[in-house]
Amino acid sequence: MIKIVTFIFSIIFSIQAFSQLNEITGVIVDSLKNHIPYATVEIIKNTDGIGVAANEKGEFKLLIPQNFNNDTLTINALGFISKKVGYSNNK
Repeated sequence: MIKIVTFIFSIIFSIQAFSQLNEITGVIVDSLKNHIPYATVEIIKNTDGIGVAANEKGEFKLLIPQNFNNDTLTINALGFISKKVGYSNNK
């Protein structure tokens, strides 16, 4: 019985944790609108950080917890200057 309750609690906790995430999706391009494959997108708050690599088409999806608010997204790609973009989970 304890195993069943623990399993059910785990599922409920997982659903609640996912509901507290903001999803950011996009395509990383250069100034000529060419897609930049495998660029990274990250957000760092204090010592915690979350990041993702774009696919071969420059597309990415980043799930950001609610406690990351008014922080900065940093986009990096080999051969390019890093780009910083303000982030607020209110937008």
